[in-house]
Amino acid sequence: MAVTTDENLSQILSICRHLRKLSIEFCHVNQEICRHIAENDKLEVLNAPLCTGLTGDGLSCILSACTKLVSLNIGWTGLNSASIANVVKCMPPGLLHLNLTGCRQSLNDADVDNLTAHCTHLRELDLSDCSSLTQNAVSIIVERLPELQYLALSRCYKITLKHLLLLRNLQSLSAVDAFGMLTDTAQQHLKEHLQSIDINRYPFSSIARPTTGIRRTSIWGLRVREQPE
Repeated sequence: MAVTTDENLSQILSICRHLRKLSIEFCHVNQEICRHIAENDKLEVLNAPLCTGLTGDGLSCILSACTKLVSLNIGWTGLNSASIANVVKCMPPGLLHLNLTGCRQSLNDADVDNLTAHCTHLRELDLSDCSSLTQNAVSIIVERLPELQYLALSRCYKITLKHLLLLRNLQSLSAVDAFGMLTDTAQQHLKEHLQSIDINRYPFSSIARPTTGIRRTSIWGLRVREQPE
């Protein structure tokens, strides 16, 4: 996470035009910062979870300009329902990895419908803590995202074991996280029916994040120091 003021962040980004990857996790942003980010039309990865001050208009400005984005994390940014509804329609069609965690009541099945209509090639999707989602969202995901490899629906309490079993129709799926939703018996039942899929293996999302895990020897896959022995 970066520790800086929005004034300093704006000043830094004002001279950047060729960024490919950017992490501003836990930063405060404003419209000016969003406009500066949007100037980087070759941006491929944006990690912005827990950002404060992020609005639907600011994010739409970024998404409309940065059409080469393949990985985006805007979890827990506090966007309201209207902002979410607008943002999902602006997602670049080439997006492969998306984290929309923490939307709680703001993201619903209709938003998933619009999202999957625009981004049909998603391979990783994290919708944890989006508690308004129902079985309809699962059905839409199964129907629209044939290339999906990872799906997180942790603490989406309206989705039951019966609905999760629909995921066996996704041939490409290799991992599903549904923390906080299943009893031990239900989890075992899910594992038995989704035998080729890892269940509850990844408690923390790695989507768009520059570093993951406890041995942080690389940033976005680029080695920065040797692995400790």
